Parts: sequence; structure tokens; C-alpha cells
Amino acid sequence: MGAAEAVVLPTMQRILANWVPPEKKATTLAIILSGFQLGTVCAYLVSPWLMDQMSGLDGGAADIEGWRGMFYIYGVAGLVWLLPWYFLAKDSPSANNNIGSAEDCTETLVNTMIEDDASLVFQECLVENEAGEITKDNAGGALKRIQDIQLLVQSAPWSDFLRSRGVWGMMLAHGAKNFELYNLLAWTPTFFNQQYGLNTKESALFSIGPSICGMIGGLTAGNLADFMLVKLSSGDGNNDITTETRTNVRKIFQSVALFGPAT
Repeated sequence: MGAAEAVVLPTMQRILANWVPPEKKATTLAIILSGFQLGTVCAYLVSPWLMDQMSGLDGGAADIEGWRGMFYIYGVAGLVWLLPWYFLAKDSPSANNNIGSAEDCTETLVNTMIEDDASLVFQECLVENEAGEITKDNAGGALKRIQDIQLLVQSAPWSDFLRSRGVWGMMLAHGAKNFELYNLLAWTPTFFNQQYGLNTKESALFSIGPSICGMIGGLTAGNLADFMLVKLSSGDGNNDITTETRTNVRKIFQSVALFGPAT
């Protein structure tokens, strides 16, 4: 589960860079991340009921709450959500920007060259078939796909990643954020149970407080960050904002957000 979740945040950032203009990126990201908090709230409210309903049906004893069944249901829900995402989602509004012949196309990692986004993305080989449809080049089958993956791994600038201050900064920031997040998720219900003697349902109601505050704080900060960028651009959008200014605004909000978990 952790390996599958690992791609969510970097993939989300990549999609936002393609779909959302810079002056609205913080607000859009805040809306998406508030979905994480909303999911936590819903899980806290629904999970006790699910465990009651799955008691004795998930392989456990009838007198034990069905916590296994809760995981089964959440897993199936994730697979159901995967279907529309797989068939409808696109990397960018115009994903067919690398069309050519299969002989001339090489799948590799390339710089996005979008605004201040210097991340690397997967450049796919797209070819036009006899019917005029744009498709991925699948010539060579599974063996070619394995070779393509090896090429991608080899082409990644691993030594530059290890020497990059930005990469280390992101790792430290993400580690601090996860320290706060998983402490709340793992120990908040236990705290209410052991400290105040609340049962699972009662502790769940009190445990949603941090997530609700996170939603409110995130949405407020995202809108405020975009508002600051617009004001700094003299009302002309974000085109005349330097990369340094935009980065400093983001650093300020990131630092404020991590100050609480750090203390």
C-alpha cells in the first residue's frame, strides 16, 4: 500500500503543473489536499459502523469488531475509483505532443520547461496509426517495456538528486509533515480511549477535529498564497513574478505549516 501511495503526491504535482496556471496553483493544490483531510474525517465517522457490520463476516470471531472487513471495503473502493481515473484522466490538456515515427522516438526522462517547474517527466513515444489515431508505440512487447524501464532508471540523474539542496529540503519537509500526520492518525483515537475512556465510536468523533482544522487552514493558506502572488505581480497575473519571489512565498507558507509539528 505504501509503494502505491508513494507516487500520488509527485504525480499530482506533475499534473497540476500541466493543467493549472501558476497564479492558481496553490489554491488548486489546497483543494486537492483538503480531500486527504476529508477522507480522514469520513473514515473516522464510517469505520466504526463498518466494523460493526463486518463483525463475524471477515474471518474473525463474531464477538470481535470486523476490522479486517473494513480494510477489504476500503481496498475495493480504491479499485472502483481506479477505473474512471484510468480511462478518463490525462497527463495534460494536450498529451499528444511527441508524435512521430517509432524509429525516431526514444522514451526517456525530460525536463518539463514549464514556468519554474524543473522536474523530470516521462516522455512517451506516440505514433499515428493507419486510421489516423494517436497511440503509444508498443512494438517489441514486454521485453521492450522492460528495456524502456531500464533506460529510464539509467537516465535519471541520481547523483544530482543526492547533491540537490532542493531534494533534501523536500525530503525533510515531507518527513516533518508525515511525522505529524501519522502521529495523529495512529495515536489520536488511542489517546482518547486511554486518557478519557472513550470507545471506538466516541473517540472517532473527537479525532476528526485536527483534520477539519487542517482543511480550513490549508484552503485559507492556498488562497492567501495565490492572493499574495497576484498582488506582487501588480495585478497583471503571475507573468512578471520572478522564480525567486514565487519560491519565497511558498517557503514562507511551508515553514509556517511545519512549525507546529516541529515544536
